[in-house]
Amino acid sequence: TQAYTLSIFPDRQATFQDGMQAAYLQAFAQMRPPIADICMDSIYAYNLQIFRSECRLYGTGKIRAAGLPWSLDLPDGTNREGVSFQMGFVGQQIAVGYHLLRFGLQHKDAKARKQGEAIVDFWTSPSIMDTYFPTVWWDPANDEQAGRRRDYPCFLRCMVDGMEGLLDACRTAEAYGQPQPQWEAALEKTARHLVAKQETDGSFRRAYRTDGSVETGGDRNTRGDSKLNTPVAIRFLAKMYHRTGDIDYRNAALKAAEFSYTELYQKRGKYVGGTPDNPNTVDKEAAIFALYGFNAAYGLSRDKKYLRAAEHAACCAMSWVYCYDFAVPNRSEADRRRNPFAQGGTSGFSIISTGHSGADNFIAYLYYEMYKLYVTTGKDTYRDMALFLQNNTKSCTDFDGRLGYKYRAFMPEATNIADLAFRSVGLWLPWSGIANIEPIAQMEETFGESDIRRIK
Repeated sequence: TQAYTLSIFPDRQATFQDGMQAAYLQAFAQMRPPIADICMDSIYAYNLQIFRSECRLYGTGKIRAAGLPWSLDLPDGTNREGVSFQMGFVGQQIAVGYHLLRFGLQHKDAKARKQGEAIVDFWTSPSIMDTYFPTVWWDPANDEQAGRRRDYPCFLRCMVDGMEGLLDACRTAEAYGQPQPQWEAALEKTARHLVAKQETDGSFRRAYRTDGSVETGGDRNTRGDSKLNTPVAIRFLAKMYHRTGDIDYRNAALKAAEFSYTELYQKRGKYVGGTPDNPNTVDKEAAIFALYGFNAAYGLSRDKKYLRAAEHAACCAMSWVYCYDFAVPNRSEADRRRNPFAQGGTSGFSIISTGHSGADNFIAYLYYEMYKLYVTTGKDTYRDMALFLQNNTKSCTDFDGRLGYKYRAFMPEATNIADLAFRSVGLWLPWSGIANIEPIAQMEETFGESDIRRIK
């Protein structure tokens, strides 16, 4: 049997944006999805186990390329897609390096620390940094050059992901009395060059070439000249202002925020182009980066319009998330060995983009920013959302050993569950691990606890 409950709340709002936000907040409050009971400290440890075990080193010359394979197969961890390194986005190699460094310094684990340092050393080496914008995709090899650059655009999203990871690595090394001049130089060079490319209307382009020009070619997904990805840059620029005190970064962040507020929040009421491997379309990751950006802009300016936009972006991002649980049957024996949803656990998984029903776990990134929104606004629903995202996004992992994956932190990448038949690429990618642990580290460093439930 199936049972349905219908709730009707008559309401009137001044704008579509306000109406959508009010409707979603009311719907989430009515749903009250059950919260999975999962330990965040264990989740962090399980992901570091993959990073420490799978980190690989390439090259015979002065520069060595280090990082994780492009993907690992579920359930046994084989590597049929080979080894390829991407700075941010899907690869998240610099973020992996940061977390290995952080773990190694915190736990006095010399091997993990050296692995993290090797990864960040490579991404700040001349092989990557000798051009105007850094190379964002590298194919490693055991030769004198440690491999070669992949001919791939410098997507704003990929660069910013990498540079935020690099900023964290610089900050952490410095905190432990081990400043890294090469890392700092690479970070500041990229940030300065990004500011120099800001358009007069405050926007940035979706993709550039390594010489700094706008990418006008590529496939149907590239759309390098689009300005609608501008929110991606805001939080990074705000972080650079906080780190350096350079007013140019603050000004650039607020100009980008004003463009994003007008062109995306006010004119469109939706967010576009967060995923470089999809067309420049409405997607979940764009909404998440809009929340990052508007939160950062409010922190810089205390202008309430950015707080309103941040709340809207938060509800947009949440609107992609499954907030109910259902079992997803297997179609084959191979599915049985990979499917984490055969007995349920879909609550917290989320659709990726318009145009298809593929889903993943990227929304896991959001629980720290959502909790910050609760602290800023005092609205309990945002705390409830943060707790839901904190815990339920881990249900697709082998957190309790029930799935028999090689690593407890394994989980599927792009997966379709909407038609109640499991279909998946059957792979774990490095971004999946970073999505699950990045907010854990952020919560610890800001609030002193990895788990919302322990914050007094």
